[in-house]
Amino acid sequence: TLLETDTNIVYSQIIFKKSFESQQDKNEFLAKMSKIAELSMHPALLHIKKIDILNPSPTILTEYQSNGTLSNVILNSSGPDSQYSQFNGTKKLIVILGIALSMQFYYLNYAEHGNLTPDNIFLDDHFYPHVLNIEKIGVFSEGQKWIVRKKRQSADVSNFALIIYELITNDRQSYPKGDKYPDLRKIESKWLRIFLMKCLSDDSSRKPIFENIFNELFKNKSGYQHD
Repeated sequence: TLLETDTNIVYSQIIFKKSFESQQDKNEFLAKMSKIAELSMHPALLHIKKIDILNPSPTILTEYQSNGTLSNVILNSSGPDSQYSQFNGTKKLIVILGIALSMQFYYLNYAEHGNLTPDNIFLDDHFYPHVLNIEKIGVFSEGQKWIVRKKRQSADVSNFALIIYELITNDRQSYPKGDKYPDLRKIESKWLRIFLMKCLSDDSSRKPIFENIFNELFKNKSGYQHD
């Protein structure tokens, strides 16, 4: 839902379909949303502007991003007459690196995204990505950081690999991947095929973690298109 304020600034309005059973339930929700709002100040995350728990249904206001979700852009970017015809290889690379950077930030701050999909990634006028999640995010203590950084991010790493695959092949995927693997033969780059195989592994100990993923992708960015 779009909401225009008195200052002519347009926000996106998200309404939660939930009610609070107790004051403690309300306090826990507000604490969680406040943590997410604090994290959202990162440039690759979708900024949360306001949290309202006084209405019958809790509501948050976020920045409005003109190009909508990554899912919508991927679906409608093919063909010379597409409104997203400028969504080229360079912009896709920026999206990939921006998502990796945002997820690195999540985990360095002991937060788990838990629902990384193209529907939760919004693109601005320049097709820069802004990641949002307000449903499944988990917040952890520093004492749990090893669990968070290695075991907890396994599903997010798999979904990140599926997003890269979709961006390069335009072959839509289901999230989470379940038992079905994407056809990596469609990826021309040998380096990228190997990287995606590691990210999609069922063995979480073999998967890279987001603290390392951004650096690895940035270092090998020239090898995305072909060997």
